[in-house]
Amino acid sequence: MIHSDPGWLQRHAHRFTTAAAAVAAIAPERRIFVGSGAAVPTSLVEALVSHGGHLHHNPIVHLL
Repeated sequence: MIHSDPGWLQRHAHRFTTAAAAVAAIAPERRIFVGSGAAVPTSLVEALVSHGGHLHHNPIVHLL
């Protein structure tokens, strides 16, 4: 059974961020998994390209 909880967004709003802010929070030399097949979050990949200059030593894993 699925329960509707109208207050979930307000309680968890502090967990939401932009793709650019998420990329900025990635530490150097940490492995980055971007998804597999059609599950790749394209907005996150675009943010990695646009805002990920500090990640040149981070291995990126993508399963086909």
